[in-house]
Amino acid sequence: MKVFDDDFNERFNLSLEFDFNEYDFLFFDKPICFYNLKDITSKISSFEQLTYYAEVFFYLNPDVDFKIFYGIFHTLGDREWKKTIRTYSKARILAMCQEVFEIRKQPYCSQWRRIIFNPEKKIRNDEKMSICGELFKKQLTYTVEDVEKAVLQLKLANTLINDSNIADILNCSQKTIQRNMTSAIRNDIKKSNAFIKRKVKIQKIIEYIDILSEGGNEVKIRELRNFIAVKDYSMIKEAFSIYKDSL
Repeated sequence: MKVFDDDFNERFNLSLEFDFNEYDFLFFDKPICFYNLKDITSKISSFEQLTYYAEVFFYLNPDVDFKIFYGIFHTLGDREWKKTIRTYSKARILAMCQEVFEIRKQPYCSQWRRIIFNPEKKIRNDEKMSICGELFKKQLTYTVEDVEKAVLQLKLANTLINDSNIADILNCSQKTIQRNMTSAIRNDIKKSNAFIKRKVKIQKIIEYIDILSEGGNEVKIRELRNFIAVKDYSMIKEAFSIYKDSL
């Protein structure tokens, strides 16, 4: 079962659209971000994932009415519709949708492409590989500045940074990244990853608070600590604060 049914595909944009003009493929000098919500079949496993789908959906459909936008993600966040592993509260989804609607940021992109093949054309995989090989014969030159820009992009996307996803953004090998990596950039990455890991842990704590508070139950910090492997009291306190602000 798809998270976004065919009905969504008929009414909204679920991926970037390109005008191929009967060409077999399009080639871009610089990698472009390719968003695609059409073929997602695994259930939504976290509120963070639901939020990311909302960001991508809104980026692809910036003129969508807020009530419709909220209605879509309220439905996707309800276990009854079999698109998510658990139900998230209306208040929490409403707060998330309002934030996405107001901030209007470009979501993190995990798929960067320089070649987009025409889905209407039947091209064998070996032919696609041959085309890519011919187009990429010319080697590109990368600099420390390119790596710094890619790291900044990943930081803005609040994602953990490593050589692999830096290479994905620049469309090059990890060895190229390592050749252009400096100790200053490594230290910056270390600090950013520590911040993001803390943020992820706080998000997990919020998930437990949401679960334990279902049905109007009041959650105590002492009770919560029986369910989570987090010893840092400041993180638990911050999670409670964020959760209360979202209600």
